[in-house]
Amino acid sequence: MDFGARRRRADEPTIEMAPLIDCVFLLLIFFLLTATYVRNPNIPIRLPQASIHEMRPEKRDLMVGITERGEIRYEGRETTLSKLRAEMQRIHDDAPESMVLIQADQRSRHGRVVEVMDLARQIGFERIGIAIEARRGRD
Repeated sequence: MDFGARRRRADEPTIEMAPLIDCVFLLLIFFLLTATYVRNPNIPIRLPQASIHEMRPEKRDLMVGITERGEIRYEGRETTLSKLRAEMQRIHDDAPESMVLIQADQRSRHGRVVEVMDLARQIGFERIGIAIEARRGRD
C-alpha cells in the first residue's frame, strides 16, 4: 500500500550534516587558538594615543620596543643598537618588503625612537610604523 510516498533507495547518496558541523567547529576552534595577537606582554610599554589608522603586522615584520628608560627591546629581551642592526639586516636580507614596527613608550625620549628609525632606514627598510593606542572619546 503505497500512498504516493516516495521511498528512498538504500544506495542513494546523502550528506549527513552532523559530522560536517563538527568539522566546521573544530576548524573554528583551531584558528582561534592559533591566531597571533599584536600585544606583546613581555614589554612594559604604555603606547601614546592617537586617532586610529589600523595596520596589521605580518609574521615576517620586525617589532622593536622602546621602554620609558630608553631601553631597546627585541623579542622580549633588552638589546643594543649594534645587535639590533645585525638582526634587522638578517630580516631585511630574507624579506626586504617587511616592516619595522616601533612600540615606544609615551614617555620615552624622542631621540631614541629616531635612532631606531634611522637605523631601519640605513639598512633599507621602506616601511616603518609606530604603534599607538586608540584614543578613548573625543578631545
